[in-house]
This record gives sequence, C-alpha cells and structure tokens, in this order.
Amino acid sequence: MGYRGKEKISQPELSVPTADWGTMKVLLVDDHVLFREGLTSLLDSQPDLSVIGSAKTAAEAIHKTRVLQPDLVLMDFDLPDGTGLDVTQTILNDHPHTKIIFLTLHEDDERLFEAIRYGAKGYLLKNVSVTRLLSYLREDGSKRTIHSQLMTKSSKN
Repeated sequence: MGYRGKEKISQPELSVPTADWGTMKVLLVDDHVLFREGLTSLLDSQPDLSVIGSAKTAAEAIHKTRVLQPDLVLMDFDLPDGTGLDVTQTILNDHPHTKIIFLTLHEDDERLFEAIRYGAKGYLLKNVSVTRLLSYLREDGSKRTIHSQLMTKSSKN
C-alpha cells in the first residue's frame, strides 16, 4: 500500500545536512508553504531541533527521507499526490527507526487510529500550542503514542 508513483520524478541531489550531536533532525511534510516556513522558523530557533528539509508532496517526502535520513518527520495527512498514511508506510518500511508524527487539521478519531496503525508515533492537531508541540516533539516515541488533548477528550465522549 505504500506510495508507488508511476511518474518518474527527477529530483536534484541533496546533501545530507549535519546536526550537532543531540540535535533532532526534522523533515517537514506539508503542502502549505506558509505553514512549512513558519514551523521551520519555530523549530530552528530551538537548540535541540534542526529542520533539515521540507517536502510538499508524497514523492518529495519519500525521496528526502531516503537522502536526508531525519530522526523525525512531521507529516500532514493530505498531500497533492497521495496521503500521509501511504508515505508513512513507505518511510517506515525503509527507515523503521524514523519517528513520524502527524500534524494535521483533521480532528477525526478514525484518522488518528489509522495513523497509529500505520506506525505513526503521534497525531497532533495544528491548533496545538507551541509549548505543547515542542514538549511532544522532545518525548521519546518509544514510551507512548502522543496525541492532542482535544483528541483525547473527544475519544472519551
């Protein structure tokens, strides 16, 4: 079920950015440029986070993950050429230690559970506070799956 695009997409060669030891390398995947640029600014202002790349399509996300080898991918659910679920499955098949957290507008329990089934370590709504976002990103994904408080409350009702 992974993303299997039929079109050959030529991609420029990317160099793998190096981050200081202890710095989490982050790839942003979202089709909205303003959101990507704003989040890049926020994350790069943190001493322990480094945005090493961004992607606006599923194909670009898969390619950049293979080349850049991020520790963390922040994934949108809907992309112009596929879904974040398909990209997640493909990335985790090739890079099982990559942590993927969905950052989305969709306040939908079904999508939350799908993302977790596909191997995502978290599901956060885009209305999450900066403080909570940074806290969630720094958590060890092996301890528990993270999700927005709003999702927690709605799933209990």
